[in-house]
Amino acid sequence: MRSSVVSTLLALGLVSLIWGCGTDDSAGAEPGEKSGPCLEGNLCNQGLECVGGVCVEPQGDVEEDACTPDCSGRECGDDGCGGSCGDCSDGVACSPSGQCGCTPDCTGKVCGDDGCGGECGDCFLGEYCLDGKCECEPACGGKECGDDGCGGSCGDCNGGVCKEDGMCCAPFCVDRECGADGCGGSCGDCTGGLSCFDGKCDCRPASDPGAELDDPAGNGLVWVKIKAGCFKMGCNGVPPTCLADEKPEHMKTVAAFQILKTEVTRTQYLAVMGTDSGVPANCMECPITGLTYDQAKAFCEAISARLPAEAEWEYAARGGQNMVYGCGLEVSCLDSVAWHADNAQSQIQPVAQKSANGYGLHDMLGNAWERVEDCYHTSFDLAPQEAFPPWLEECDMNYRVARGGWAGDVPADLHVTRRLSVSNTLASGSFGFRCVR
Repeated sequence: MRSSVVSTLLALGLVSLIWGCGTDDSAGAEPGEKSGPCLEGNLCNQGLECVGGVCVEPQGDVEEDACTPDCSGRECGDDGCGGSCGDCSDGVACSPSGQCGCTPDCTGKVCGDDGCGGECGDCFLGEYCLDGKCECEPACGGKECGDDGCGGSCGDCNGGVCKEDGMCCAPFCVDRECGADGCGGSCGDCTGGLSCFDGKCDCRPASDPGAELDDPAGNGLVWVKIKAGCFKMGCNGVPPTCLADEKPEHMKTVAAFQILKTEVTRTQYLAVMGTDSGVPANCMECPITGLTYDQAKAFCEAISARLPAEAEWEYAARGGQNMVYGCGLEVSCLDSVAWHADNAQSQIQPVAQKSANGYGLHDMLGNAWERVEDCYHTSFDLAPQEAFPPWLEECDMNYRVARGGWAGDVPADLHVTRRLSVSNTLASGSFGFRCVR
């Protein structure tokens, strides 16, 4: 038994000797110095802690997530924890590997790597860097043709047309001389006053009636707006009775104008001029007749208007139709629109009793002849293309034209191309007028 106790005591002494914890081997250790070996969890002498098998000065609490700087082999640059491994001297750059001595080189470069991990500059939007130069980046996304944004092309249309959206289009102008080609372009332009209708250059009048306007002077006059257009003036051989002075048929272009809805009545003339001719007697709402050319012109000027040009009158009389009688191709249609020898017994009638024509105008044919401004020519051979101004060259200015016929004419004579030469001084009971402006 004595032997067992001795063995135990020797063993304890040996442990104490080896680890030095709780023994005098650590006595006198200076702060910060390591003492002898120890077992973790056992106390070291003089307030030291057992860390890694040795007694050391206490280090306090260490945060588990703390960043450990790493500057191994680096003399500059980031230490991995937001700090620096050191600074290089002025003018010397820190290389990506953390060594001082890299000098940026951007000679001849406006963009790209400077050789030290930096940039020589940035390119603008739509550019990219190539060999230190900013190059334009073509933009042809979804485009077949047109500009690529860099002075080049996104492609050719091989004879087609490149539209604004960058897509190729094949123009279609087969049997077309004018109008749209289907690709935003034109198959051609019409000249000489012609207009384009369904791909063909043609001469057509305005097809719809214009608006009516009451004269602001309160004199009972009503104006009708006539839209601009083009028409073929004169006779083309229908009816066969048309005379030489109605030929040849020729094209006229007409600017927009306004014309009185009816022939000027005695009531309207009296309201403006303060007197009238007294003809026709006992009919104040009939067209005033018995006036000279100068008297008719003076009335129009008094209301800031004028007598019509002959082409304006025929354009209005046709009412948007290319029909010899205005109302149709057969003389029988005249009963609905005109006073003539068969239905008026050669007597002037009150205005607007018959139906209006396609432009809303009454009595353009029949009832009373209507004076116009043009002097009389024996044919249209040298007639100008424009309807206005009136044709006053190479003619006797003492003789003007009258149009439309009167209530004493047989129906067959009341066609829109009929013309009459009238002395300026004639004051006949069959001649009236209307004004335009």
